[in-house]
Amino acid sequence: MITIGVNYGGPEQKGSGVYRQLNAAMSAISDARGPWVGGDDFEPGEPRPVTGPFFEVGSAPALNVIFYVPGSLLSYSDLKKIEAARFSRTKKLLLVAVPVPRDVVQAGGSVGFVIDALRQAVAVAAEVFARKNVGVFDQARAEAIIQKVQEALATRRGD
Repeated sequence: MITIGVNYGGPEQKGSGVYRQLNAAMSAISDARGPWVGGDDFEPGEPRPVTGPFFEVGSAPALNVIFYVPGSLLSYSDLKKIEAARFSRTKKLLLVAVPVPRDVVQAGGSVGFVIDALRQAVAVAAEVFARKNVGVFDQARAEAIIQKVQEALATRRGD
């Protein structure tokens, strides 16, 4: 369905405002979506979970949003816009790359930027899955998850 990750361009980002904000977004997505499992998470013959919410990679189109945060070692200057980066037909998985602007990093993050980036990534995913004829990406569920992320980040901002 939807998950996020982050690549940091330098060690100075650990513990920074943008680091804390993106980690909070990752936690909020995980809480809203439930566990994300893949075929490699199970031993041969081991049963899949049958209760509780979880998402198994390959069962339906899914989106992995990766935020690229520039730093002292890597600037990620080759990334100019939010775009599809990798696609796996067998896993029904699309990676969408999101370059984080330096001004957002220097400001310690931006709830608006994170939410807008997630919505743009969902739009990219819907278009790619439709074009590749792999299945319909569940935009409504993704938007519901993004709404929960927005609420969690807005609440956190008051901390």
